[in-house]
Amino acid sequence: MSPTVFTTQVEERGDVQIIHLKGMLGYDAYFQLKELLDSLVIADGPRLILNCTRLDYVNSKGLMLLARCQRMAEANNSFFGIASLNSRIIRAVEILGMGKLVKLFPTMDDALAAAADV
Repeated sequence: MSPTVFTTQVEERGDVQIIHLKGMLGYDAYFQLKELLDSLVIADGPRLILNCTRLDYVNSKGLMLLARCQRMAEANNSFFGIASLNSRIIRAVEILGMGKLVKLFPTMDDALAAAADV
């Protein structure tokens, strides 16, 4: 069985950038996503949403990356939301006590509405 490939795709929707994640966010994919997010989050005031509808797995290092990006976004007066995580990943976020460190939204529509209010 071959490993699931991790891919990202950036979509511009008005003044919001949506980063679609697909596959498994493990060790190798961490560096790929870190490079992308660092380049986007560093700007002043961007609105970013991770669409995790097709994200199958995130290891603890990947979860810590999301929390780090959340902190960076807040420091830059940016919006950083995470939408549509599956129940297994949400459970991991809860177990690690990260629920207060990241902005989670059940759907993309919820995340887009929150980004519009910023």
